[in-house]
Amino acid sequence: MNGMDEECSKIMYKAAELAMKSGGVVGTEHIICAMTYFPKSKAGAILAKYGVDSQAVGGFIEEDGRFYSNYVFSDRVNNAVGNARSICKNFGIPTVNSLALLACCLADDNSYACNALRHIGVAPEEIGEEAVDKLVGGAQNNSKPYSQKAERYRDEEESDGNGDALAGLGEDLTQKPRDGKLDPVIGRDSEINRIIEILSRRKKNNPILIG
Repeated sequence: MNGMDEECSKIMYKAAELAMKSGGVVGTEHIICAMTYFPKSKAGAILAKYGVDSQAVGGFIEEDGRFYSNYVFSDRVNNAVGNARSICKNFGIPTVNSLALLACCLADDNSYACNALRHIGVAPEEIGEEAVDKLVGGAQNNSKPYSQKAERYRDEEESDGNGDALAGLGEDLTQKPRDGKLDPVIGRDSEINRIIEILSRRKKNNPILIG
């Protein structure tokens, strides 16, 4: 996979292999399950620590008895990979690694991966935060450019004091309107309801806003 280290590439290919037996769409649940097949990987080791294995999360991947010759990545996966790439670039890490991918797959609280982990009694927030901690710690130990950016991130986290390691990686567009930090949308009830309907789909869930 372009822009990924060897470990992360193996995970993505395994996720694609799993998806080709269950509809051909690679979701975050496929990536989390694929990570469990590589327990010595950075992400796999964290999942193993929490007792997450392929048998536990594999039950949430529905196989339909067919094998698909092609696969596509879901919007959530594309977003997770894009966010992981941005995070690694911000820390000066040349390629996407499995820690960044794990954290970003679990950053979406409503994803299939998060729901699967909760169903087996595991808190995805804890796993995501540990992945971020190890990502930052690795950046600190590798080289000076990594260290400077990682230290700045760590200082911001500690000064924030809320204990949420994922909060520093993006904006909470759910919390901002609650805090009155976004302008209200007036006279667009039908359009908003339509967007919600599209976003709730399993497939073809990417609305386009025009005007």
